[in-house]
Amino acid sequence: MNSTKPMCLNGNVNQNNDNNSRRDSHGSYQEATHAVYNPTCTKINSRKKRKRKTDTRPPIDKASWLSILTFSWVTPLFIKGWKGTLKTEDLTVASYKESCKMNSHRLETRWAHLLTKHGSTDASLFSALLYIMRSDLIYSTIAMTIGFSTNIVSSTIVIVRLIAFTQLSEPDFIYGSLLVV
Repeated sequence: MNSTKPMCLNGNVNQNNDNNSRRDSHGSYQEATHAVYNPTCTKINSRKKRKRKTDTRPPIDKASWLSILTFSWVTPLFIKGWKGTLKTEDLTVASYKESCKMNSHRLETRWAHLLTKHGSTDASLFSALLYIMRSDLIYSTIAMTIGFSTNIVSSTIVIVRLIAFTQLSEPDFIYGSLLVV
């Protein structure tokens, strides 16, 4: 009798004692003539399609510190602007850290704290603003100090040594490369 019994294609098989069935090398039953998909199998090898989460954060929030330092996070926008005119849809929303909602909340909270601590006559809006911008001021001051120091060192020390290096009769390639770097 050549009957077609339903079989799972993923290796789970209903009891099949027919002579036309055999086990393959993976241990699943295969019918000698053909296999038929059985939707009543207990285990079906189906993968759930994962919904791809779209990242709606602005590019600056996804950027690393090096990308922020070199402004490479904004390169795709520069390229799009170079190829053609930019539209409003091309621009991203501002970072939540830089949004008016967050910063106005921070300022209101600090202002309320100063009013309760010092009273309305001694509270200073300048000190409230300085308080909420302190981390940005500290980071930018450190970056500017490093930049100015590097500029002073490179112009006074490295350039003098580089000029002296060019006048050597047998220059050392590694030393010259380090000076240039």
